[in-house]
Amino acid sequence: MRRVKIVSSLALLFLMIARVGLHAATGVGELQCEHLNNPLGIDATEPRLSWMLESNKRDVSQSAYQILVASSGKKLAQDSGDLWDSGKITSDQSILTPYSGQPLISHEACFWKVRVWDANGKESGWSKPASWRMGILSADEWHAKWIGLDGEGEVDLLSGTSWIWSDDANSPTNYFRRVVTIPPGSIIKRAVFEYTGDNECRGWIGQFDLGARNNFKTVKWNDITTRLEPGKTYVFVLTGSHNGKDQNPAGVIGKLTIEFTDRDAWVIPTDEKWKVSPNADASWNSMDFDDSKWSQPKVLGPAGMEPWGGIHTAESRRQPARYLRKEFSLDKSISHATVSFCGLGLSELYVNGGKIGDAVLSPAFAQYDKREFYVTYDVTRNLQPGANALGVILGNGRFYADRSKVYAGTVNFGWPKLLLNLRIEVITPGDDG
Repeated sequence: MRRVKIVSSLALLFLMIARVGLHAATGVGELQCEHLNNPLGIDATEPRLSWMLESNKRDVSQSAYQILVASSGKKLAQDSGDLWDSGKITSDQSILTPYSGQPLISHEACFWKVRVWDANGKESGWSKPASWRMGILSADEWHAKWIGLDGEGEVDLLSGTSWIWSDDANSPTNYFRRVVTIPPGSIIKRAVFEYTGDNECRGWIGQFDLGARNNFKTVKWNDITTRLEPGKTYVFVLTGSHNGKDQNPAGVIGKLTIEFTDRDAWVIPTDEKWKVSPNADASWNSMDFDDSKWSQPKVLGPAGMEPWGGIHTAESRRQPARYLRKEFSLDKSISHATVSFCGLGLSELYVNGGKIGDAVLSPAFAQYDKREFYVTYDVTRNLQPGANALGVILGNGRFYADRSKVYAGTVNFGWPKLLLNLRIEVITPGDDG
C-alpha cells in the first residue's frame, strides 16, 4: 500500500508539471480600441489598438506582433485581413498601436485579432476576436437637423412693478410694509421675493432678514418657497436707504411672486398698496405692529424708467425636460441598427419604451461653442418588425446654463437641442455576415 501511494503521488506531480507546461505559452487578451472594449462610433480615422500579454510565467515580454483587421467576422475567422494585415512587426508596442490599413469610412464595421511572439521568438495563438465600428466622420453625413422646444426669452427687467419712495424725497431712509395672507388649502409651488434700491434696499419676511442689494442694476433674489404656509398671514417689509451724495433720486423696487399648483400665480409688485414711513419703531417689521398711521408710498414710475434704466434679475433656470418622440415602421429584416445622437445639454434615449444604455449625465460636458460630443448605441435587438418608436428626454445640463449669467457668469448656449441619426442595415441576399 505504501508503494502505491508513492507511485500515485509521483504520477500526480508529473501531471501537474505537464499541465503547467501546457499553459506556459504566452497569450493575448484584453483587446481594446481607443481604450474601449468593442466600441461604437469611433471617429478617429486611424484608431489605436491595444492588448495585454497573458502568461503564467514571470518576466515575459513581446518581441513582435501581427494584427488582422477584417470587414466581417467570417473573414476574420478565415484569417483574412482584408482591411489590414500588418504582417509580423518586430516591436514590443502593445498600447495604442495605430491602425494602418485601408481607409475607413463612416459606420464601417471592423473585426480584429492579434498574435504575438515572445522574447524567445515563440509564437502565441490568435487572440479572441474583438471589434469596433466607425462613427460619423463628416458633418454632412448626419442627414439630421437640430430640433428642440424653445421657451420664452430671458427677462432682465422687474416688469409690471414700480419704483416707490415716500413723499419726502430727501428722507435718507424709508420703511415699507405689505401684509399678505396665503389662501387656506392652497399648494405653493414656488415663491420668490426680489428687490433692489438706490442706494440700498434690504428685505424681510417679518423679522427674518433676507439680505440687501446695494447696486440698483441687479436685484436681491430670494427663493422663499419653504418659508410660506397656506392659510397663514405674513408681512413683507423693505427698507430703502439713500446716502444723499448721489444726485439720482432715491427709490426701491421689488416684486413678490407666488406660484400655486391649484390656482393662478400671485404677483405682488411694489406700488401704492404698500405702506411707508420715514421712521419706525423697534417692532416695525413684526405682524402685530400697527401701521395705520403709515402713508401710501409715492409711485415714481415703472421699471425701466430713467435714471435707473434696465434692472437685471436672475434668469429662470427651472426649465422642464423636453420629451421628443418619433414613430416609424419596419417591414424588412434587420442585420444591424445603430443610433448616433447628441442631446444638449443632457439626454436619455428610449427605444420602444426601454432605456438604451446605463449612462447618466450624457453626453459629456463640453465647451459648446467649440465642440459637441455624441454617443452611439447598437439598437439592433431593440427594434421589432412593424411599429417602432424612438424617444429622447432632453435636460438643461450646462448647455442651458444652470445659473444666472448676471450673478455667476455662467454662459448660456441656448435651449436644449437634439441631433439624432438612426441607421438601419437590412439583410439582403448574399450577406456573408
